[in-house]
Amino acid sequence: MGIRRLKDEQLLETYFVAKELGLNEDFVNLLKDEICKRNLEQKISTKEEKGENQ
Repeated sequence: MGIRRLKDEQLLETYFVAKELGLNEDFVNLLKDEICKRNLEQKISTKEEKGENQ
């Protein structure tokens, strides 16, 4: 399954789990790039500010 086929919520969850697990930085950046393409940056910054991804 390609990254573009993920629903927005699945993409965001994958991003947070990848960061939490300390996965490869290139992979995390790939996810973040797709998040930016979908204009979802506000959702990740809001969650990170609240500490919800920890």
